[in-house]
Amino acid sequence: MNQDCRYLLSPIDPPQKLQDLLLGDSAAQLVLPSVVAEIMVFTEQDDFSMKDLEAFVLKDAKLAVEILRLANSPLFATGRPTTSLLQAVVRLGTIQCRNIIHSVCVSQMLESISLEQEWLREVLCRHGLTTAETAVKINRALGLGFKGEEYTAGLLHDFGRTLLAVTDEQLFVTVDNLDFENELATLEKEQDAFGIDHCSLGAWYATQCGLPEPLVTTTQFHHSPNVKQPHQELTALICAADEIANHVQRYEDTRPYNAEENKGIQVLAELLGSNILDNFSQIVPELTREVQASSATANSTLEGSFDG
Repeated sequence: MNQDCRYLLSPIDPPQKLQDLLLGDSAAQLVLPSVVAEIMVFTEQDDFSMKDLEAFVLKDAKLAVEILRLANSPLFATGRPTTSLLQAVVRLGTIQCRNIIHSVCVSQMLESISLEQEWLREVLCRHGLTTAETAVKINRALGLGFKGEEYTAGLLHDFGRTLLAVTDEQLFVTVDNLDFENELATLEKEQDAFGIDHCSLGAWYATQCGLPEPLVTTTQFHHSPNVKQPHQELTALICAADEIANHVQRYEDTRPYNAEENKGIQVLAELLGSNILDNFSQIVPELTREVQASSATANSTLEGSFDG
């Protein structure tokens, strides 16, 4: 049977025990800040202004600081540095700003989760950041046309792994040692041990949080980009970025990467044309070097934040 066939187009419910652990009173730290839900509803309206969006962001001081930091970072900056939150919001644009707000809130949520084995949280956060930044770089290099949603989707794609670790940390480490080697075998082990894998659990929880459909879908199918669904191109991009991030985190050096083995790029080539694979092959050597450098920087930043 094709591995993709075991997935459903709608997130499946996890076993009741996991639902109780993740939705109970003790799981308050896993809930996205209420300001995110407000912003999601607000930005769907036709008559909002950037000034109004700024007012929403200012409800959370840490969120405002992070918006400014990201707007001025090399990944998103397009001009002179700005110290104005309104200018940052205008520069990023509605779609990208909304997606960055989701990303920042997910990052804050991840950092708030308490795990006895601290290295789990560090590695998972690092992987999310590396995948998010890689997705942005691939999107720009190949001209895919995404406007920030790829950053959020990359950051969130493996959140189900964190959820599994929270529900039973000791069982999680026996199933997944986070070596980023055989991902499909890991999914099978998760299913056997927990009754659900991290893709389905992450998608289910994203639905519980009211996150937009593209984020739910990419979380669910990032290991199965061949599945036909409305957000297949974004899913394939996240799959491609995930596989690059896996490669970088397996090998701390920048050993050669075979572009033709990237499942996400293969799907994008099928959807958008064979030149996608050719262009990706050309950028892979520089891309892997950039991702390695970014991953090392992200790791240092995360270590500092955890120590603090």
